[in-house]
Amino acid sequence: MLNRLRFLRKWILGQRYLQGTWVGYYVDHDGIVRLIVEQYEQDFVSLVVRGSAYSLAGEVHARWTSEATHIDGLTGTLVYSYAARF
Repeated sequence: MLNRLRFLRKWILGQRYLQGTWVGYYVDHDGIVRLIVEQYEQDFVSLVVRGSAYSLAGEVHARWTSEATHIDGLTGTLVYSYAARF
């Protein structure tokens, strides 16, 4: 029940709160543009990052899920390791 109350998680976690979907892109070493969608799912004890990369035509290039995460609220830094499928 408490995990469903987003405002409560945000208040308790403060600067370490991270939740939602982020969309972006990158250009790989061959100059190919890849679109990225990452979903951040956080509760009081863990953060899971699930991501996908796509070609501009919408084909899946890769998918990944975090295995370990660390949020530094003071510096605004997120570090995570992940397992990926290409």
